[in-house]
Amino acid sequence: MKYSLIKINFPDVSLVIYDRYQKKLDDPNSIGFLDKNEVLALASDSGSIEFIPEPKNGFCSLRLCETQQYFVTLSDFATEQPENYSINIKSEFEATEISKGIYSFKVINYLGKADFEILSDGNIIHSVKLEIVPKKIDYEDDYVKLTEDIAEKCSTLLLDYSSPTNLSFKDNNETARTPLEKFIFIRTFCNNDNIESLFYSIKSNPDSLLFSEDELKPFGTASVSRKFFSNPFANSRNWTETENHSYLPELITTTRKYDSLDTPANRFLKFAFNSFIEVCDEVLEFLGDKNLTYKNEAEYIKENLELYLTESFFDDVQDLTSMPVNNQVLQKREGYSQIFNAFNMLDLAKQLDWEGIDDVYEGQAKNIALLYEYWLALQLVEILKNKIGAKTVSSNDSNDMIQNTLDEGLLVSLKQGRDSKISLILK
Repeated sequence: MKYSLIKINFPDVSLVIYDRYQKKLDDPNSIGFLDKNEVLALASDSGSIEFIPEPKNGFCSLRLCETQQYFVTLSDFATEQPENYSINIKSEFEATEISKGIYSFKVINYLGKADFEILSDGNIIHSVKLEIVPKKIDYEDDYVKLTEDIAEKCSTLLLDYSSPTNLSFKDNNETARTPLEKFIFIRTFCNNDNIESLFYSIKSNPDSLLFSEDELKPFGTASVSRKFFSNPFANSRNWTETENHSYLPELITTTRKYDSLDTPANRFLKFAFNSFIEVCDEVLEFLGDKNLTYKNEAEYIKENLELYLTESFFDDVQDLTSMPVNNQVLQKREGYSQIFNAFNMLDLAKQLDWEGIDDVYEGQAKNIALLYEYWLALQLVEILKNKIGAKTVSSNDSNDMIQNTLDEGLLVSLKQGRDSKISLILK
């Protein structure tokens, strides 16, 4: 079913997306729920919005088309957008405010997952997941097959730092990541809202150990340590005779108990933050003066992480000496577990994951036109090899076609504008 308008009713506000500008909202019909929020819509044969109540695993219910102009607002047309609410639209969507609270946007040549964030007083309160789908090819079959074929050769070919849409990836244990892959993961995980909320959860319920320390204090000024009763002379000083001819010490052992944050879990947290900083340093060193978008964001993430490390929380936390892989706090407690999982994923290779299973992260997807060119080049080699019996001179044809390019920063790409270095001979 096609729709010209979708309205998502959250408890406190409504988000409206439509493909034809209108000043008045007709009465939409209820068509289902999106994360327990009612969805209403206006059906239209010429509409370009899709809503699938029960999508396949890994796909979104809400779909918009590439190259189509859309409008989005938080108002119901009859009332103005609430003053304390706003919509966070990615800059790559090239959104423009055509009237108060009503934005126009379109996505050209990019496919995959995206989202809209609804903010209240600057804080994210709702997020609407959606997918940008093609008009000319089937999304669930053709586009998925295209990306999977490319990912078999080199998943990094799919990545584009400035893309407005994303693909889901999961980790495997085959090869280490490139600096770009590491940084895209760090950028996604260490965005200010995410890392701040995780660190707040940790500080609200920190892992700590109870320590006790014995010290001598004047008799009567503090509680007496249990050790005194088992060995009074070793745990006291300066015994003197009193007026009633009894003896009391001037100094007596007391036990001070205190919580220490110097635990294996907190040592790992300090180590993980420093590891994330090293990734940012690696990117900054590689880029030099190139790609200011990368550079500015890497510097921003690095500064935030360094700021967290200067907090009093880490004052007594020592450096990590061994990896606490079986630590239950790191595996189960809120905040710790997310950072532990993120660190474990950092140096693992990634592979495309259309099923949307647990422990996935998102990397920006290159535009469909460029991906199609990549796919054609890769398929051409396979056809020459398998259909007419040609074989490549080198041992690995994919490595001939793919290289790290300084001109494109950290991206791995086919050698555009150059003659192919693949040599094929007939058997």
